[in-house]
Amino acid sequence: MRLLLIEDNPGDALMLVEGLQAGADGPTEVRVAQTLLEAAGLRDQDFDALLLDLTLPDSQGLETVRQARGLFPSVPLVVLTGVGDEQMALDAILQGAQDYLVKGQSQPELIYRSVQYAIARRAAQYAQERERLAYEVLAATEREQQRIGQDLHDGVQGSLAGVSLMLMRLVRQAQQEHLLPSQLAHTLIEVNGYLKDTIGQIRNLSKGLCPELKMQGLNGALTSLAGYVGKMSGKRCEFSGDAAELDRSPAAAQLYFIAQEAVANALKHADANCIFINAACQGGHLQLTVEDDGAGIDPQLAAGGLGLRAMDYRARMIGAQLEIASREGGGTRISCRLPLSPQPS
Repeated sequence: MRLLLIEDNPGDALMLVEGLQAGADGPTEVRVAQTLLEAAGLRDQDFDALLLDLTLPDSQGLETVRQARGLFPSVPLVVLTGVGDEQMALDAILQGAQDYLVKGQSQPELIYRSVQYAIARRAAQYAQERERLAYEVLAATEREQQRIGQDLHDGVQGSLAGVSLMLMRLVRQAQQEHLLPSQLAHTLIEVNGYLKDTIGQIRNLSKGLCPELKMQGLNGALTSLAGYVGKMSGKRCEFSGDAAELDRSPAAAQLYFIAQEAVANALKHADANCIFINAACQGGHLQLTVEDDGAGIDPQLAAGGLGLRAMDYRARMIGAQLEIASREGGGTRISCRLPLSPQPS
């Protein structure tokens, strides 16, 4: 373990270094800097933790914590304080320190343990921050996805539908006035067919990006998903059950996208022929399940996949638990269990 001690009192520094090395359960290197300026020259080195005196020649009090955090933003920080200064140490923790020690009152093993706790707390804080950022990225991605889906539905699809109507009106008018050769009219009608196919593709794409949960509800959206997958893939895909209780819940969109991703995985990776989507409310929970008869999945190997990670993030965003397991008889079973909020009486 490599530690940086910023302490201007040689006696206190020696006591702390000896205490750290005596309490350590492995090799421990301690670098000592007497000022923040001296410590700044060590920024390019890697340290596992930083021990900081709050009274230095070039900085005093909480300003010392802020400057040290600026110099070493990712390094766990333990502040050092004297007797009677514990309130300042607690304020330092609010400024980003992970722990504090009262100089002269800590046994060697407690000094080292405090450093270990600081490292563990910092790691936990970083894990929480990474998860929060992941949620924010997922939420921002979903908002942009819904915006694009809405733009496709309201803008591009509507414009192309208008072009299709105008084209057919011109073809009929030209035919009535004998201004259009029959072969050209046939070609234009064929082109309009391609245009309608494109409109249908855009409609399906927009539904995938922005499901019509407000109009259809979660039951309707999952039914539409199953129907669309069955039509496009030629495979059997069915929805059963009842998720209407979630229609007005913000969780509905996340459950829909979890089901959508699970179905996509079954088709793409498991080569499934049959996919069953089920939703059931019982015992204060909603259980959303997607089962297939495909090649199966190794949950440990699949855990690193982007799709499964996204499903897990979505589940945790709404306080649900995602489980992946092999299905009896072959295939995969993905389930999402969501606690239901008590309904007002």
